[in-house]
Amino acid sequence: MLKAIADWVGAMVPGALAALRYRDAENHRALTEWHRALFENHPDGVYTFDLDGHFQSCNEALERITGYSAGSMHNLHFNTFIESDYRAQTQAGFDKARNGEVVTYETMGIHASGSPYYLEITNFPVTIQGEIVGVYGLCRDITRQKEQEAQIAYQATHDLLTELLNDASFQKKLSDTPIEEDNRKAVLYLDLDGFKSINDELGHHVGNQVLRKTARRLIELTPPGATVARLVGDEFGVLISDYRSRDEIIQLVERILVHLAQPIEVDGQMVHISASIGIGSDCGPLDGAEDLLQFADVARERAKLGGKNTWQWHSGQRAEHSINSVNLRHDLHTALQENQFEVYYQPLIDTVTGHICSFEALVRWHHPARGLISPGEFIPLAEQTGQIVPLGLWILRQACTEIAEFNACREKALGVAVNISSLQFIRDSFLDDIRQVLTETGLSPQILELEVTESVLLVGTEPVIELMEALRTLGVRVALDDFGTGFSSLSYLRDLPAQKLKLDRVFVEEVTTDRRVAAIVQGVITMAHHMDMVVVAEGIETWEQQNDLVRRHCDILQGYLFARPMPLADLKKLPAKNWLT
Repeated sequence: MLKAIADWVGAMVPGALAALRYRDAENHRALTEWHRALFENHPDGVYTFDLDGHFQSCNEALERITGYSAGSMHNLHFNTFIESDYRAQTQAGFDKARNGEVVTYETMGIHASGSPYYLEITNFPVTIQGEIVGVYGLCRDITRQKEQEAQIAYQATHDLLTELLNDASFQKKLSDTPIEEDNRKAVLYLDLDGFKSINDELGHHVGNQVLRKTARRLIELTPPGATVARLVGDEFGVLISDYRSRDEIIQLVERILVHLAQPIEVDGQMVHISASIGIGSDCGPLDGAEDLLQFADVARERAKLGGKNTWQWHSGQRAEHSINSVNLRHDLHTALQENQFEVYYQPLIDTVTGHICSFEALVRWHHPARGLISPGEFIPLAEQTGQIVPLGLWILRQACTEIAEFNACREKALGVAVNISSLQFIRDSFLDDIRQVLTETGLSPQILELEVTESVLLVGTEPVIELMEALRTLGVRVALDDFGTGFSSLSYLRDLPAQKLKLDRVFVEEVTTDRRVAAIVQGVITMAHHMDMVVVAEGIETWEQQNDLVRRHCDILQGYLFARPMPLADLKKLPAKNWLT
């Protein structure tokens, strides 16, 4: 067999080796010794088989790889050392080499110690004078390479903290899941209540242990075959396939709520947590199983608003506007990246001069399929999903950029008011965001005004007051929007260091027809002036409303009577005139 290998290698190796000739015994002996050294000292395992697959010879590297000696393997079939599930494919690889092909494949061997390991094998036919007389092969132990590949694949598909599937894998699982009438499916969307305070007050190491424990509890509570994933932050998803009844899902969800509410011990202290759960099911028509996650997300938000530590069910059979909302939630993810938003501006009129004194920046969404979408439709959705934060920052930067451009060729600069969501306003980075935007755009802080509602007080009065004071020190003004609705109160007006107050349009609508409303409007204007605050009335649509509010000494008017919101190009064309005549 070694002579056969020598003949085969001699045919394959060019140059000096091909030049050797078998003309005398001395050259023949030198060639044989050369090939023997090549065979024995090769760093990979080298072996020879007869045509039936029995070991004939091997080098020390193969002995080291397999854990068997050459003598113990002699005349044994190679599948004796192959894991049973891999024997058929290993036999197929050998058969190809026996029939004249050079073939490379992977298989799994069984080490002499009994442990499995991966092999990469290349088999060659050994031919003498045109006849195949055996098989020659090389093999490498690739177990470590396989383990590294598996680790990389695991890290790409799993959340390393909880060892659950990650968001991308869960989304793929949903997209790969067929919708079948006889196999009902449901998705649970879980959001831990109060998790942020655990991270902030007890530290991220405690928060991480809470997430791990939550993941373990979900695995233990969900039925076999369920898919559990950590989506983002403290949010988890569960896919339930082939459930029998609505009651089955409800019982599961209530068990989850009970077990998640049990305290978690971390570093000797007991941590209490609860969850809000949304359920999406395929009771109605779906484009795909991924719609279930969107339905569950909508239901999760309702569970949050419903007091937390509870569940809500979204079956997909609700009104058409709910389906549209789900689709919009999905479209919002890409709208910013694809530059689908635009800032419009509505003029504010000074009641003393009758001239434009500033503008309010209002966002518009140019949806690629639905056209222009009202902010009243997509802003609440953006607030529910948290997308209002990046959207709000984009509006702020865009408005500052465009108004800086607008004022560049004006003798007297006009200001711009930007609506700020409470979610954006209370973020720790908000003040830094304001400074950065002003620096980037070159807009003077005195030109910028931020409009906020009383909802900013949900985090407490003190931090809001501190932030407003910091903004005032910076030169940025703050206006209280929609005053007179919601939780507005005199203490709220007293405590917050705002420079401007905007009367809600519901009062403006009836100021000329309802004497009680007129009394409220007059009282607010008088009170605000005594507190050195400017008053804006929005929603002016008639001359009667304009004249009434001018008579009551309201400082600034805004509404369709003067101009509708418009893009920057149209803003530049507005005439300089007295808008009150």
